[in-house]
Amino acid sequence: MFLLLEKYATERWGLEAFEDVMDAATPRLVTRDPFVGPGSYPDADLVTLVDAAAAASGTIADDLLRDFGRFCFPPLLSRFPWALGGHDLPSFLCTLERTLQIDAQKLLPGVKTPSFRFRAEANRLRVEYRSPRRMCSLAEGLLEGAALHFGARLDLRKRACLHTGADACAWDGTVT
Repeated sequence: MFLLLEKYATERWGLEAFEDVMDAATPRLVTRDPFVGPGSYPDADLVTLVDAAAAASGTIADDLLRDFGRFCFPPLLSRFPWALGGHDLPSFLCTLERTLQIDAQKLLPGVKTPSFRFRAEANRLRVEYRSPRRMCSLAEGLLEGAALHFGARLDLRKRACLHTGADACAWDGTVT
């Protein structure tokens, strides 16, 4: 995610702006070495970088995370070749639920992946997201990016949030 954040910021605001974000964030980062992939880094570093990017761009951090999630979907999808064909949005998401942790562990042993639960019925979708990272806006952006990839329109309504004391973020959605 760190290298994708660099690519996202560079494409959105330019290399110099990204370097300014890094300069602002570096004193607060746990990691002192450059971020290289594949690799696993402290969650606090991602939060620090997102906060610095949001401040530098004048964007609310949740809005930045949602946009970043939409941006991340295509490159993340390319890492999971099983997901590239034969699906519509609901069937893809239900397949993802069963295989995300397994495939992520193959790429980065020991990585902590979020937990998703998807239920699809006709054009209705229910989504639950659990993660100690509590990056529900990133998860929502990834869902929106998946919808774009599959040429679907996804209207989500959040009904619960980790940030307000719920044990999971939960959305009800309509897929058209």
